[in-house]
Amino acid sequence: MSTQEAQKFIKRSRIQSLALPVDSSQKLAYSLSEFLNAANSILRSNAAQVAASLLIVAVSYYLAAKISLNLRFSGSTKATLWPNNAILVAALLLTPVRRWWMYLLAVVPAHILVHWTFHIGAMWMAFQMGQNTLLAVTAAAILKRLGPSLFNFDHLQDVLVFLGVAILVPGSSAFTLVSAVTAFSSEETIHMHGWPPDFWHAWSRIWLTNTVSFLVFVPVILLIGSRGRFWIGNLISRKSLEAAGLGGLLLATGYLIFGSGYANPIWAPATFLISLPLLLWAAIRFGSAGNSVAIAAVVCVSFWRAFRGDGPLANDASIVKVESMQLFWILLTVPLMALAAMIQEHKFASQALAESENRFRQLFEQASVGIALESLEGKLAIVNPAFCAMFGYTEAELHEMSCALLSHPEDLEAEAPLFRELCSGRRPSYQIDKRFFRKDRTIVWGRVSVSLLRPQDGSQPFVIGMLRDISPLKQRDQELVTLTGRLIEAQEEERRRISRELHDDIGQQAAAIAADLCALRKTMARGGSEPAGELADMVSWQATELASSIHKLSHDLHSSRLQYLGLAPALKDLCDKLAAQHHLTIELRVDCDANRLPEPVELCMYRIAQEALSNVVKHSGGTTAFVKVSMCGKVISLCVADDGIGFDTGAARGGIGLTSMRERIVRRDRDGTCCGDQAGDSQGGGSSRMIFCTFCRWDNHASVPDIRQAPYVLN
Repeated sequence: MSTQEAQKFIKRSRIQSLALPVDSSQKLAYSLSEFLNAANSILRSNAAQVAASLLIVAVSYYLAAKISLNLRFSGSTKATLWPNNAILVAALLLTPVRRWWMYLLAVVPAHILVHWTFHIGAMWMAFQMGQNTLLAVTAAAILKRLGPSLFNFDHLQDVLVFLGVAILVPGSSAFTLVSAVTAFSSEETIHMHGWPPDFWHAWSRIWLTNTVSFLVFVPVILLIGSRGRFWIGNLISRKSLEAAGLGGLLLATGYLIFGSGYANPIWAPATFLISLPLLLWAAIRFGSAGNSVAIAAVVCVSFWRAFRGDGPLANDASIVKVESMQLFWILLTVPLMALAAMIQEHKFASQALAESENRFRQLFEQASVGIALESLEGKLAIVNPAFCAMFGYTEAELHEMSCALLSHPEDLEAEAPLFRELCSGRRPSYQIDKRFFRKDRTIVWGRVSVSLLRPQDGSQPFVIGMLRDISPLKQRDQELVTLTGRLIEAQEEERRRISRELHDDIGQQAAAIAADLCALRKTMARGGSEPAGELADMVSWQATELASSIHKLSHDLHSSRLQYLGLAPALKDLCDKLAAQHHLTIELRVDCDANRLPEPVELCMYRIAQEALSNVVKHSGGTTAFVKVSMCGKVISLCVADDGIGFDTGAARGGIGLTSMRERIVRRDRDGTCCGDQAGDSQGGGSSRMIFCTFCRWDNHASVPDIRQAPYVLN
């Protein structure tokens, strides 16, 4: 064994000798895992989060107070900036009201710890904590009442409320503090703590310090606490380089303005304007949040340079220096916060306007109806694609045209009074059906809805028209008028046929019976038995013929077999009678699973078959016909074929027979009996029937007609 292998063996032996037993190691790992899970659940609990926030507020309060007191100017007992109250106000705004007492108590030890070394006494410390508590609770209660939108500082109304609270509440609390100190403390105590003897001078010092701290630090703390992660995430992803460049320029110009640059007398009048473009840049590009951070940076830089003895305020006395800086910060912060809010509102309004215009543009371009915007003179200004497609013109061509060139002269004359009333304000809108000319000079019917748009800026009003193509509607109306006329003619023809049947056949037979009965009466009166018997036989035969004629006429009007026996027996009776009367061979096949179909369906099928066979007899010239009725699911098919000469399918569409057959199917479809009716049939369930009819020629050498090659389909 080599030396290296021996060393590895020795190390492995030592590790194995130190290893725990398997059961003990598993228990230890399980216990450690349970401990970590318990610790994680505790840290994630609501109580732990509240405790952490309390600790953060207390530590921040202590550090801010320590720094502020250490950065006091020589000869001044008052801190220039006091961000402690801003921290407390922001903490109360970010937490529920029921927990405010926790944060108010959490800052008490921090306040005592900071001021303990100054030996200011319990009463004086009570005055300070009372004034801080009054300011924080009052300001937080007012701002909390206004809602969470205030935390964004993006609306001018919210910013104005915040500025009012930042100015008035610190002034009221300072007045309360100075009044209490003046009432309960001696002049020696007041002088010992460095307060000025004048009441209003002492009040202004406290008010300016708290107001400046409120204006500068509360927006920044609210930004970090409410939406800091979101804002910083967007900043890093989109504008990190721009933000870094802006921050560097602000620091550089801050050191230049409030440092050695001010020492040059040439720069003195314009030094304060150098940072203004950068602050506007922050407000425009980064909103109210960027503006608040930029203002805080300028305040901190100017304060630090003044503390170091540089800048425009370094040569004044301490008290004057502090108050001058505080007034400068207030005058810098107030207008910039309002301006940033106005810029944000303008951004939101522009964004909403752009979104609205985009939605309108999409609606305008994707609308299925034609939309046109025209001037009062009729000049087309804007048209959508549907309008262009309706007329066949391009958008550029329509911009050079007017509505008068597109409209039919007769309809344009009828529309003119309505348009004049619209332009004069006597009519808000109108709707009219009129004819237009396409580019190929064909006519299209359109339903136009016209309204007048009056812009709020007082500019020239526009006319907006929405056009829908109703040419198919007009065509159907014309077909309906034509069909109605033809049906009236068919009805009159049927009445004339019945009248002829009654007059020429039944009426003549009845007259013959009456004459024979009169002759029979005279014969019986003379006593002749043999002639009377012959006359009686003749009367009986004539009465039988009369009954047969009446039965035939009744059957033509309504089939009793169809009513009581169903479609198959009624069609068989019809085919047998036509075959016997006209010497035809008619083959009938009925393939239906149901014994009876709904009555409207049977009547529709029977009348169509009756009319089709009548056409075979009158027009085909054939000797053989074929009728087949079949049902597949909810679809009923009727096929009528013959070996005759056939007919022109184009010319046949205008015939009254085919028109009436088509109207029967359309009527069944409209009332839902054949296409969608849920009435019960003989099977006991719902029935939704669709009729499909074909007419074709039939080669009688084939067993069954080929329906797929039917030249005419009626459905």
